[in-house]
Amino acid sequence: MKPKSIECAIKAAYASLWNTRAVEERAFARLDHESCVMGIAALPTYKNLGEITSNTVIVTRIDRNEGVMGYTISAQKGNVLVTNPPRGTESELAIVTTLPDADLSYSYIHYAKPDATQPRLNHPVIEDKKTSDLMVEIAMVVEMNYCANKKGYSREDCREIAYIPGKKRSLDMEFKVYGDRLLCKQVREFNG
Repeated sequence: MKPKSIECAIKAAYASLWNTRAVEERAFARLDHESCVMGIAALPTYKNLGEITSNTVIVTRIDRNEGVMGYTISAQKGNVLVTNPPRGTESELAIVTTLPDADLSYSYIHYAKPDATQPRLNHPVIEDKKTSDLMVEIAMVVEMNYCANKKGYSREDCREIAYIPGKKRSLDMEFKVYGDRLLCKQVREFNG
């Protein structure tokens, strides 16, 4: 979307509450359409922060794996989208296991293919483990606090939420990495 004015952008954001995809997702999740609300956060443009080195999405669980504690990470090089990728590209997929009192451990399912005309990368998108670890640690803290403040998120002890395998609910967090800077773009509950 490339709005011509701030007013157009606000109208488009509010209209997205009732687009086909939004209505179908609420219906699938059995959410009441009449009680949903929309909010808009006005932020400075991301362009002012410098060159984007990666886009990353962290889901605070591992799907279809009841016995492993951890998170799922999808990452893409530069400003290539993870959520709606250009045709022929594919984001990196990794599992990070979280164990109490242990270092984070990464298992890469496959590396990214940021350009449809080029081969897949042969290394992680985020090569600096400190940056990857920081994103996961932020996700762990956010999920612990979300759990503590969102009634019904989990029946388990929220202080241990990162170490619970087979969680029914989780969070979906989007990060942008700008060199040595990290921006958490969005956090939302993920039931999919």
